Amino acid sequence: MKQIFYIYPKQGIKMLDTIPEPQITLPDDVKIKIEYAAICGSDAHMVSGANDYLFEMYELPKGNPIPLGHESVGTVVEIGNEVTTCKVGDRVTVNTVIPCGKCHNCRNGHENLCESPLSVRGGGGMAEYLVLPDSEVYKLPDNLSSLHCTLAEPLHIALESVEKANIKPGEAVAIVGGGPIGMLTLQVAKLSGAYPIVLFDITKEKLEFAKNLGADKAIHSMDTQAASRALEMTKGFGFDKIIECSSSPKVLDMAINLLRKGGTLVITSVYPGGSKYELDLGSVFTKELTIRASNIAPNTYQRSLNLLNRIDCDKIITSVFEVDDYIKAFDAHKDGKNIKVVIKF
Repeated sequence: MKQIFYIYPKQGIKMLDTIPEPQITLPDDVKIKIEYAAICGSDAHMVSGANDYLFEMYELPKGNPIPLGHESVGTVVEIGNEVTTCKVGDRVTVNTVIPCGKCHNCRNGHENLCESPLSVRGGGGMAEYLVLPDSEVYKLPDNLSSLHCTLAEPLHIALESVEKANIKPGEAVAIVGGGPIGMLTLQVAKLSGAYPIVLFDITKEKLEFAKNLGADKAIHSMDTQAASRALEMTKGFGFDKIIECSSSPKVLDMAINLLRKGGTLVITSVYPGGSKYELDLGSVFTKELTIRASNIAPNTYQRSLNLLNRIDCDKIITSVFEVDDYIKAFDAHKDGKNIKVVIKF
């Protein structure tokens, strides 16, 4: 079968077409024929070499192929004899973060912080076939297309970020970063009743996308008047909640300064190892700020599928490439002009 990998270290991406199909080995296994796999920012981080420090830590041999992809949908083609969540022929999406269910964090409701997550059976989600336990397989709603449901995984991240921020109707919210997570967070915040909503980004295309998706103002982060223009929307008081989705530590100063007293900053970005930021503790203390992180999400996947029919999926998914054009797909993800890029298998 065809499968897309990152070749460690910093040897780019490669599609191998001689990978054996994964097979069902356990009674709760589900085998899925993948139809679409979307590119996540974490895939791009991997390809850039940002996670190489982890592979070095685990002493992976150089030239080792690392499976890519986790935003995948497809059709069930085979099931184990104890599977109860789906049947052959069902369209499904997957959660490829498989918690062990036994560690301290799992047993305390933080499966997303599992100390010993199980490796995906059969490799990553950018493959023609994938095998997962049925606990991590979710049937798609009949009224949604398979293509649109590639957004279920990033939407559950956005949903968790909004819940971590505890956004209430009428609260002023700023979102920093106009990638897929930022745009989905914008829509979930809007559904939560936030007003006004301001989105910051550094590309004019994404600022236009944000306005089309309902942002009350979209501001270029490098504009010398960015902060003052944003504060105008709050009558100078500052934002109740700010969600950082840019993966750029440089914007954190702006976020801290834009928060009102008693405000909350949620960091959703995936930062490479070694990323540092010099925090102004005086501002955090005198403004009594709350700073939280959102790492994946526990127990929001099914709700993200329920919420997808309230999301403008067509505006989020901006490009679809055939699998043989996977390099063009990754280039399109990097060019700053697309929101979500999807690969069709």
